[in-house]
Amino acid sequence: MLGQNVQADHVHMVCSIPPKISVSDFMGLLKGKLAMRIFQSFHRIEQPCQ
Repeated sequence: MLGQNVQADHVHMVCSIPPKISVSDFMGLLKGKLAMRIFQSFHRIEQPCQ
């Protein structure tokens, strides 16, 4: 991550990713890792049904 700006309801980030990884794959990985950390940190948040 090269830069970030966090707002109350969203985040802006500037990232450098290798050319062999697509932007959509990178975002999927990022969102998945972030969701896991949020659920681990805030146990009272219910995970959505799959």
